[in-house]
Amino acid sequence: TLSSYGIDKETTIHLTLKVVKPSDEELPLVLVEPGEGQRHELQVRRSSSVTQVKEMIKMRTAIPPKKQIVNCNGKKLEDGKIMGDYGIKKGHLLFLTYPCIGG
Repeated sequence: TLSSYGIDKETTIHLTLKVVKPSDEELPLVLVEPGEGQRHELQVRRSSSVTQVKEMIKMRTAIPPKKQIVNCNGKKLEDGKIMGDYGIKKGHLLFLTYPCIGG
């Protein structure tokens, strides 16, 4: 209890809070394309948006972001989120797939 620390009812307690930002570390990732499994190294940050990552993929593969489906650890990466939202770590694999048309 507080009384065991010599703090009585009339004592004012001042708290100091420290805001700690999550690390914005660089995450070297490997993008795996479908088919022959061609691999590309990508350098992203935890704060990189999925949209930014899809633009990086476009630069490497010429596949427009709207035609990309990117998965990591069984989760589809959604536009509007950042890489840190998915708990992605250095060396994880990103799997690129394409939407299925007509079936």
